[in-house]
Amino acid sequence: MSKQLQDLNKLDTQNTYTTNGEEMKSDKEKSSELVKYEHIENTPFTLVNIEGRKMLAIGNARVSELGEEEEELRKKVDTKDWGLIGAFVLKIVELELEKRIGIKKFDEEN
Repeated sequence: MSKQLQDLNKLDTQNTYTTNGEEMKSDKEKSSELVKYEHIENTPFTLVNIEGRKMLAIGNARVSELGEEEEELRKKVDTKDWGLIGAFVLKIVELELEKRIGIKKFDEEN
Protein backbone atom coordinates (compact mmCIF):
# COMPACT_ATOMS: atom_id res chain seq x y z
CA MET A 1 0.00 0.00 0.00
CA SER A 2 1.39 3.41 -0.91
CA LYS A 3 2.22 5.94 1.79
CA GLN A 4 -0.47 8.32 0.47
CA LEU A 5 -3.14 5.62 0.72
CA GLN A 6 -2.01 4.75 4.24
CA ASP A 7 -2.23 8.42 5.21
CA LEU A 8 -5.78 8.65 3.78
CA ASN A 9 -6.86 5.54 5.70
CA LYS A 10 -5.37 7.00 8.86
CA LEU A 11 -7.27 10.27 8.37
CA ASP A 12 -10.54 8.45 7.80
CA THR A 13 -10.33 6.56 11.09
CA GLN A 14 -9.80 9.79 13.01
CA ASN A 15 -13.23 11.17 11.90
CA THR A 16 -11.78 14.69 11.79
CA TYR A 17 -10.59 16.41 8.66
CA THR A 18 -8.65 19.61 8.08
CA THR A 19 -9.44 21.99 5.24
CA ASN A 20 -7.78 25.39 4.93
CA GLY A 21 -6.61 25.10 8.52
CA GLU A 22 -10.14 24.49 9.86
CA GLU A 23 -11.16 21.25 11.50
CA MET A 24 -14.21 19.53 10.03
CA LYS A 25 -16.08 16.60 11.52
CA SER A 26 -17.06 13.51 9.57
CA ASP A 27 -20.66 13.08 8.38
CA LYS A 28 -21.16 10.37 11.01
CA GLU A 29 -20.12 12.72 13.81
CA LYS A 30 -22.25 15.56 12.43
CA SER A 31 -25.34 13.37 12.18
CA SER A 32 -24.94 12.15 15.76
CA GLU A 33 -24.90 15.78 16.90
CA LEU A 34 -28.03 16.61 14.88
CA VAL A 35 -30.13 13.73 16.25
CA LYS A 36 -30.63 13.24 19.98
CA TYR A 37 -32.61 10.44 21.67
CA GLU A 38 -34.17 10.50 25.14
CA HIS A 39 -36.00 7.43 26.41
CA ILE A 40 -39.14 8.40 28.35
CA GLU A 41 -38.94 6.43 31.57
CA ASN A 42 -41.56 3.72 32.24
CA THR A 43 -42.86 3.89 28.66
CA PRO A 44 -41.94 2.28 25.32
CA PHE A 45 -41.44 5.77 23.84
CA THR A 46 -38.32 7.70 22.89
CA LEU A 47 -38.28 11.47 22.39
CA VAL A 48 -36.29 12.15 19.23
CA ASN A 49 -34.83 15.60 18.55
CA ILE A 50 -33.77 16.14 14.93
CA GLU A 51 -32.16 19.54 14.49
CA GLY A 52 -34.52 21.04 17.08
CA ARG A 53 -37.66 19.37 15.69
CA LYS A 54 -39.12 16.72 17.98
CA MET A 55 -41.19 13.56 17.62
CA LEU A 56 -42.00 10.35 19.48
CA ALA A 57 -40.74 6.95 18.37
CA ILE A 58 -40.92 3.34 19.41
CA GLY A 59 -37.64 1.72 18.41
CA ASN A 60 -36.98 3.02 14.91
CA ALA A 61 -40.68 3.65 14.15
CA ARG A 62 -42.13 7.17 14.33
CA VAL A 63 -45.49 7.39 16.17
CA SER A 64 -46.04 11.18 16.12
CA GLU A 65 -45.56 14.04 13.71
CA LEU A 66 -42.11 15.62 13.43
CA GLY A 67 -42.10 19.19 14.67
CA GLU A 68 -44.43 19.00 17.68
CA GLU A 69 -43.46 20.78 20.88
CA GLU A 70 -41.71 18.65 23.51
CA GLU A 71 -44.22 19.67 26.18
CA GLU A 72 -47.13 18.52 23.96
CA LEU A 73 -45.41 15.20 23.20
CA ARG A 74 -44.75 14.51 26.88
CA LYS A 75 -48.36 15.42 27.66
CA LYS A 76 -49.55 12.86 25.09
CA VAL A 77 -47.46 10.18 26.79
CA ASP A 78 -48.52 11.20 30.31
CA THR A 79 -52.24 11.38 29.48
CA LYS A 80 -52.11 8.24 27.34
CA ASP A 81 -53.41 10.05 24.26
CA TRP A 82 -55.63 7.73 22.15
CA GLY A 83 -53.95 8.76 18.90
CA LEU A 84 -50.62 7.75 20.36
CA ILE A 85 -52.04 4.47 21.68
CA GLY A 86 -53.47 3.70 18.24
CA ALA A 87 -50.13 4.44 16.54
CA PHE A 88 -48.41 2.19 19.09
CA VAL A 89 -50.80 -0.72 18.50
CA LEU A 90 -50.60 -0.30 14.72
CA LYS A 91 -46.79 -0.37 14.83
CA ILE A 92 -46.79 -3.54 16.96
CA VAL A 93 -49.17 -5.24 14.49
CA GLU A 94 -47.03 -4.15 11.51
CA LEU A 95 -43.87 -5.48 13.13
CA GLU A 96 -45.55 -8.78 14.00
CA LEU A 97 -46.92 -9.24 10.45
CA GLU A 98 -43.53 -8.44 8.97
CA LYS A 99 -41.85 -10.92 11.30
CA ARG A 100 -44.35 -13.74 10.81
CA ILE A 101 -45.28 -13.58 7.14
CA GLY A 102 -43.06 -10.95 5.57
CA ILE A 103 -45.77 -8.37 4.89
CA LYS A 104 -44.38 -4.84 4.83
CA LYS A 105 -46.30 -1.59 5.00
CA PHE A 106 -47.46 -0.49 1.53
CA ASP A 107 -45.72 2.91 1.50
CA GLU A 108 -42.33 1.33 2.32
CA GLU A 109 -42.42 -0.63 -0.94
CA ASN A 110 -42.60 2.51 -3.12
